[in-house]
Amino acid sequence: MLSTMTAIEQHIFDTYQKAYYTLKNETDCSPKNPVVNQTLSQLVFTLTMPVNKKGTDQIIEHPDIKAIRKPMLSLLAQAESEMEKYYAMHFLTTARTINDLHHFIYWNNYTNLVEKEWEISHKLTKVKRMTIIGSGPLPLSALIMAKTSNAEVRSLDIDPFSHLLGKQLLTSLQDNSRILHEQEDGARADYKSDDLVLIASLVPNKEDILQQIKNTNSKAVAAIRSADGLYQLLYDPVQPYIYEKCGFQRVSQTEADSSVINTTLFLEPAK
Repeated sequence: MLSTMTAIEQHIFDTYQKAYYTLKNETDCSPKNPVVNQTLSQLVFTLTMPVNKKGTDQIIEHPDIKAIRKPMLSLLAQAESEMEKYYAMHFLTTARTINDLHHFIYWNNYTNLVEKEWEISHKLTKVKRMTIIGSGPLPLSALIMAKTSNAEVRSLDIDPFSHLLGKQLLTSLQDNSRILHEQEDGARADYKSDDLVLIASLVPNKEDILQQIKNTNSKAVAAIRSADGLYQLLYDPVQPYIYEKCGFQRVSQTEADSSVINTTLFLEPAK
């Protein structure tokens, strides 16, 4: 045991390292691989364990963790993409309404996050129309947001295959008339009709997108999914300079908990 770590912190440290080397050696990162399923479930569960800020910083800043964190984030992003494609194709043949999606493994995580996001959103601005960027092949955020709110929802994804799967799934489901699904780069889209623009955590060109939001609609509220605490071992946190250099300031944020991994930052044009 590392001398200054508690038993829980040591367990988290060991689990993260083990997960990295396991995922690194697997050729199939999709849910069809039981090793990947077990590894990811164990990792996510372990990272929900209560650790104070000092312990969290000690784990994240440890040289052994820093050495593998970037390649691990790439592996996790790949696994998430494979998982979403797998479930999108599964639901294409089995789901007819949004209720049929409830057995998706992270359904509660998405639902709780979107509800937290909506609670803050409609306090900041009257949301009649919003855009979600990076909706992926399984556009759950768009579906849940359309159901939770009365807003018209546009979902964008730059990847042709992800867009096609997402569009097919939305078409096969009933009651999705308020969702417009487009293949588009968020850095090129026009946001003049949007009150809120939500950027998914795995979207790479966040700075370019924020600049485009500012250029096409100076009054829109922007929201970016980020990560805090130990969840920074699953997702890269959004650094303040990314939005500050685009002329935005953080005005609110959601808080993560044991059932919600992401932290969503809410941004408005700096006064």
